[in-house]
Amino acid sequence: MEKIKNKKHITFIQPNLLYLKKKRKLRIEPTIYSKLKWLTPNEDFDCTLIDARIEDVDFNINTNLVVMSISTLTAKSAYYISKKFREKNIPVVFGGCHVMLCPEEAAENADVICIGESEITWPLLLEDFKNGTLKKEYKCDGTRYQLKEIKTDRSIYKKYKYVPLSSIEFSRGCKFNCEFCSYAPIYKQQITYRNPEDIIREMKENPNNNFVFVDENFGNNIEKTSELARLMIPLKIKWSAQMSVNALQNANFVKLLAKSGCKCLFIGFETTNIETLKQMNKMANLKKDSYDIAIQNCVNNDILIAAGLIVGSDNDTRETIEETYKFVSKHQIIFCNFVNLLPFPGTDFYKRLKKEGRLIFDKWWLEDIAPYHHALFITKHFNEKEMATLGYNYIKRYYTYKEIFRRFINSKYKLKSRILILLGNIFLKYFYVDLTA
Repeated sequence: MEKIKNKKHITFIQPNLLYLKKKRKLRIEPTIYSKLKWLTPNEDFDCTLIDARIEDVDFNINTNLVVMSISTLTAKSAYYISKKFREKNIPVVFGGCHVMLCPEEAAENADVICIGESEITWPLLLEDFKNGTLKKEYKCDGTRYQLKEIKTDRSIYKKYKYVPLSSIEFSRGCKFNCEFCSYAPIYKQQITYRNPEDIIREMKENPNNNFVFVDENFGNNIEKTSELARLMIPLKIKWSAQMSVNALQNANFVKLLAKSGCKCLFIGFETTNIETLKQMNKMANLKKDSYDIAIQNCVNNDILIAAGLIVGSDNDTRETIEETYKFVSKHQIIFCNFVNLLPFPGTDFYKRLKKEGRLIFDKWWLEDIAPYHHALFITKHFNEKEMATLGYNYIKRYYTYKEIFRRFINSKYKLKSRILILLGNIFLKYFYVDLTA
């Protein structure tokens, strides 16, 4: 084994979802590691990335430190990887949203945990690591990091051929407080923004012309988003983002988004059931006819729609879910995702279920199950067997050839977009439906 000289070596690992047995080469860049690479002084450290979504982890690599950013859905996989490296006396660091939600659990499975925004905790950890004085915990003092000055170093991605879609961050946090959202207890409706000029600089420096904003809600502040959109117009780029329904009620705003290069928006419709939306505290979706207006504004400006739908809430019945399905199936949507409602730790939804004694597993993310295909809590209108396939059955139905071509024929989009959505739906029929099986 070649000896590491001079610089200390850091290995970033992007864990896979443990229940996905197949490796997929079609992946988007894991955003966090380009930021960590930028924050890491080249004169002191060498960094490499292993993407476990694409290849198996080599546990015999020569490294001084392993670092993983983990979500609830990747926690079990990350814990397994950590165990293997710690058996070889290689220290492991955890950061990410799951660490902020379950710090005690994460600490049991790593040597070091970082709680809070990496721009604050990572430089402190690096200094101690260089001096051989690593602490067990690095935690923000409650002060939010201001995103005005932030860069990325995408050289960390050079080993892999990712989807030609560069991830970029404009804001952090969401102004809404949805009961099921894992980001709500982390950011507590506090939002920070980057300077629009800094976004433009990053886009100009990137050889890629296609971007995806990873913001929790790109429509948090229409004025700020509009300012950025106007600056993006001369760049002639293409971009996509996640945005709340309420922001898309403004026809002029949506027109500006399209002019700046917006090609697709992910919208969390969740359901058409008003009582379910109220229980979810999904306030952005409660305005009458807001769905129709949002979709029409997107269609008028040739912006494609990816729709997020959730099934299994207390007020959901076969009839209400069928109403939601009929609503989305009226429209030609490039990506439509029906998922079972998951009780993420730390959320108001999880706390409510725990108080009511309805959780089937206290820590379902550590069980040997595929969470979207397993009942995780006792529902009011579906038994465990029904919940196991509820969302997936609607996904299969949505991507049948009969439904795909019916939507194509009835679509209101321009012909080029209609064909693009048609091809996208056929691709997803074989890629996504198989992936979620």
